[in-house]
Amino acid sequence: MKKLFFSVLIAVSFLSLAQAQENLTQHYKAYYDQMRLQGDVNGVINALTHLTILDPSTTRRDTLAYV
Repeated sequence: MKKLFFSVLIAVSFLSLAQAQENLTQHYKAYYDQMRLQGDVNGVINALTHLTILDPSTTRRDTLAYV
């Protein structure tokens, strides 16, 4: 019974630390803006790839293909 309690406690603690999709989307949008300002092409590609997975759109996919 103790093992079950501790495994449930650990599972709940991992879930409480997980980031929400909205937070990740905001993070990668800010990351994209910063990489674009710095002229870091690899950073822009990385940010657009993550944003395409989190929030798919045709415009973003086309921009990624262009870069």
